[in-house]
Amino acid sequence: MTTGAGQPERATPSPRKLAGIEALRVVACVSIVVFHADTSRWPNAVWGLFAFAAATVALAVRSAKRRGHGDFLRARARTLLLPWAAWWVAYAALVFAVTGGKTAEAMTPASILSGPGRFLHLWFFPYAFVVSLLAGIACARLTPRGERVAGIGAAVAACAGALAIAAWGAAESLTPPLWQWLATAPAAVFGVTLASARREAGPITPPLLTEIVALMLGAWFALRHTGLLTAPPAYYTIALAAVWAAWSWSKPAPRWLARAGSLTLGVFLVHPAVMLVYYKAAQTLGWTDDALPRAAAVAFVSFALVWVLKRTPARALV
Repeated sequence: MTTGAGQPERATPSPRKLAGIEALRVVACVSIVVFHADTSRWPNAVWGLFAFAAATVALAVRSAKRRGHGDFLRARARTLLLPWAAWWVAYAALVFAVTGGKTAEAMTPASILSGPGRFLHLWFFPYAFVVSLLAGIACARLTPRGERVAGIGAAVAACAGALAIAAWGAAESLTPPLWQWLATAPAAVFGVTLASARREAGPITPPLLTEIVALMLGAWFALRHTGLLTAPPAYYTIALAAVWAAWSWSKPAPRWLARAGSLTLGVFLVHPAVMLVYYKAAQTLGWTDDALPRAAAVAFVSFALVWVLKRTPARALV
């Protein structure tokens, strides 16, 4: 395989999967399911979204350093855009069926990126594609120091952007997925920081500490002054601390954990459909619909469903 300049694209073996990162992906994914099960009861569970975003970008930057630009682009599209497009169509069809053919809600311009109807969780996939692609290509040729300098600059820009939005009062006019993209931006910047480390495990150096402080300020301004999320900034801090701790755990992931981690993007995709089926079953069978058993059941069934789909021709869609 060659690039447009006739030079062969870089292709190196995939690095081993780390226990910390795979465990984080599973726990963060379950946290997202818990958050969606009852956002008012467990608003703190939103930390899983920030952690998932940071880990996704960090892994993408590592992947970009091992691949040529073309190979990296194709891999990101297969992992994020193909499942997003397929499930967008599937959820739009579900909305069509539930609403009796009234698809206006599912076909608004914003819904193309956020998801049709009530299935707004699909916003994460085009966001992750764009951010990880930009971060991966930008960092592919940078040294770790260069990446951290770029990360600090991005963090300062995030602070300035949040202040500008607060000053203009523009947050109220933001519609999905714009406010989700903006609220998650500091986590994506932190993902670049993690990927810039020469080793999977290492101390928090002064440049890294500076960037973390800048990111905390950016997240605080975004969450406090723009009303982008109801969760307090402390949850953002918890998320980034969890990601750093996971990245520092350099032990190879056992096979069962690596397999569980590989299911998480699929679980992110399918869990709203599983939750809808649970609601209908609870109404039909007269179950007591408590949020905790609902979250546990939806998480378990979603992981099981994705595990089954991974063994069918539909595996590329999860």
